[in-house]
Formats: sequence, structure tokens, C-alpha cells
Amino acid sequence: MITIMQKFDLSYKLNYNKLQNIKDSRNNIQLKERNKGYDIYNVIGHGTYAKVKLGRCRATGNNVAIKIIKVKDTPLNYSTKFMPREIEIITKLNHQNITCVREVIENESKIFIVMDLARDGDLLHFINKRGPQKEDVCRYIYRQMLEALKYLHTNGIAHRDLKCENILLDPGLKVKITDFGFAINMRRDQMLSTSCGSFAYACPEILKGLPYDGRCADVWSSGIILYALLCGCLPYDGNSARMLVKQIRTTLKLPEKLSYTAKLLVNEILREEGHQRLKVKDIIKHPFMQA
Repeated sequence: MITIMQKFDLSYKLNYNKLQNIKDSRNNIQLKERNKGYDIYNVIGHGTYAKVKLGRCRATGNNVAIKIIKVKDTPLNYSTKFMPREIEIITKLNHQNITCVREVIENESKIFIVMDLARDGDLLHFINKRGPQKEDVCRYIYRQMLEALKYLHTNGIAHRDLKCENILLDPGLKVKITDFGFAINMRRDQMLSTSCGSFAYACPEILKGLPYDGRCADVWSSGIILYALLCGCLPYDGNSARMLVKQIRTTLKLPEKLSYTAKLLVNEILREEGHQRLKVKDIIKHPFMQA
């Protein structure tokens, strides 16, 4: 099987080995810039329109992650639509399994989003390093993701970019969902049309260019993540939307060693028709999750 890292390029990845080698002394790291109470150091990650740098709060001495967006380098629709919406959403979120945004700072050319630093990397790094996980570990990680999704969906928010790279881990496998660049406030029963996220995690409706329910799309993506945890790879590896849709229509292959309830749950989440997928509240009550 092809591993996640081998098959798919990362739009957002952090160099956690570099992070682990950073010492507290300033002599061991180059100071890059300063900004309103923070010392900002080396780049530890990057996104399509942003860099993520290690920072230190001067008042507390705590390390933080600072997402830095150069406004002039972003497309007009991102700077006028997606970025303001992301800032509006993330500054209102308050959940133990969602990355805490401490502060948003703006100047004439940049936006600085100051976040808690996840010390143990992302789920992609975790799976590629450790491979498939025992079902109790998968259950523990996935349950935390579901609690965060339940909170988001209850508050009318769809994430729309759930993937292993956007699931961060603190010590003790504490989950923190991050990157709300494609998140949206949804009205009840609202259907969406914007194609969002990575194809490998995108629901069939998005791949087909059809209107979709953002909550159903999040459920599908969470199922891909659960499969990755259980199997150590992604279930579908097509290089185009058409190929992925064709693969989704075939019988999903699951290792024989998985329990009946694990196989059942994955199959009940990864259903081609959005209205047939389990809702988050039903997944939480599923026999696999209650074991």
C-alpha cells in the first residue's frame, strides 16, 4: 500500500523534527523579527498563502505558532472573502479539541494569527511514523475529533478541509483541529457549491461538482481520517476527481484483522450518497465508539 506521505503532496506541513531540536536559549535559534509582544523565529510550516513560524510571547515566555499572511501575495477572493471569514470564525471558537487562537494582529502589510503550539506534530506525521494504530488508539483520537465536529456543527460551522495534516497532537494524543481557511457559517439545510479541501479527503459530491452539505462533507473527511488511522494509508489514491469517484464506487477494501464494528463504521461513513452517511451524533453512539 502507498503511504499518505508518498502519495500526496502536503499543502501544509510542519517540520516537527526542527521544533524538537529547538532550545530555550536564543543562542540556538535565529531571531527573525519582532511584533507586538512576540519574538518570531524560524519557519516551521507553510500553507498556500501563509507561513507558520515559531514564536515566543515576551510576557509569559511560552512558545506559540504564528501564522503570517502577506496580504499583497494573496488572491483577491482570498483576502476579501476567505481570510476575513476565517478570522471571524476562529476568534469565536472555544473548544478543548480545537486549536486556540490567542490573538490576531494586523499591520499595513501582514496579518499575524497567534495560536497555541501543538508539541507533538500532526496526525500525518504520527501515522507515517507509527503506521496503523490499534483500535483503542484510533477510537481515542477519533472520538476527540468527533467532539470538535459536534461543537462546530452545533454552532453552524462546517470546516471543509479536514485532513490528517490539520489534526494536531499534544502530548497524550490530545487532538487539536486547526486551519479554518475554508470554514463557513452555514444556515440550516444550506447547500454549498465551492470546491474545498484536498481531493483525497473530499466527498463524492465535491468531486462531482454537485451542491453539498458542509456537515456531510466533514463526516466523509473524518471517515477518510479514521481509515488512515486504522490502515496506515488512505482508502482512495486516484490522481483526478474522476478516478477518485470511480474508486469510491467500488467495494472498499479493509484489512481482515479489523473488528466487525470498525469495518461497519467505516462503511457507514464512507457512503457515496451524502444523505446516507451517519451524522456525527450517530457516529458517537456507534458500537465501535462505545467499545
